[in-house]
Amino acid sequence: LASITDDDGHSLASADLKLGMTVRVDAGAIDQATGTAVATAVQVGSDLVGPVSANDLAASTLTVLGQTVRITASTVFDDSLPGGQAAIAVGAKVEVFSILDPVSGVYAARRIEPAGAPPAYKLRGVVANLDKTGHTLQIGAATLTYSADMAPADLANGQIVRVKLQTAQDDNGRW
Repeated sequence: LASITDDDGHSLASADLKLGMTVRVDAGAIDQATGTAVATAVQVGSDLVGPVSANDLAASTLTVLGQTVRITASTVFDDSLPGGQAAIAVGAKVEVFSILDPVSGVYAARRIEPAGAPPAYKLRGVVANLDKTGHTLQIGAATLTYSADMAPADLANGQIVRVKLQTAQDDNGRW
């Protein structure tokens, strides 16, 4: 049996897997005769966890942590959101499983579910405007500040990174 974990390393049961979630599957060697392999590990990972700051029903977009999330006909909403996008209030915290277009910075939502009161927010995106002296960077419209000892030495503009954020912005509006 394959182990199933979230991107924080917490164990999950197979019943925790839901339509639209983003997963990475590790497997053994491919059997050339059958074209199959046995999964050894499944990791579930979302791109965004945080508050909704805008919900534009006409444009079919949400804004979460300063990122544009595009809603499509194939976006799956958790059962607790029976109205789909219309059920999401500004200020609500959501978890977004998506496909990031690194060129446009837009997240095509595959699954959206309520996040409750998460201990930290999450953001996966492309690093821009990196200032290693001032310890700031941007991902989309969000400006982040970081401790020098928390960033990899080779951090650079254009890299796709996954970061955990405190649940409140600093006095300058940075995460």
